[in-house]
Amino acid sequence: MSGQLPVLAEDGSYAGQTATRVDVYWNLDFERWWSVLGSSPSPAAAVAGSPVEQLGTEDVALLCTYRVEVVVPSVEPGAYPIEVLSGNSEGTASFAPVDFRVTNG
Repeated sequence: MSGQLPVLAEDGSYAGQTATRVDVYWNLDFERWWSVLGSSPSPAAAVAGSPVEQLGTEDVALLCTYRVEVVVPSVEPGAYPIEVLSGNSEGTASFAPVDFRVTNG
């Protein structure tokens, strides 16, 4: 997984890249991405019957892009989201998920 890190604040003004890490998750429900956070996370799966898995993490302090090598888990055929979360000491944000299609289990 790779991509650019956001540089705009929520109001659209330039804020620079402020993330210090990215975390990549398999099958995390975008509507409840925050379920993997905190001291007692309870990850919400997007596809029932398939677990949420953390695929990787990267330190991105002072970088404009991220690149995390991932291994796709062995799962039943279907479409599964891959979710990238970026964060720093002030909080975490979610990027829009990318659907990954598995054709053979």
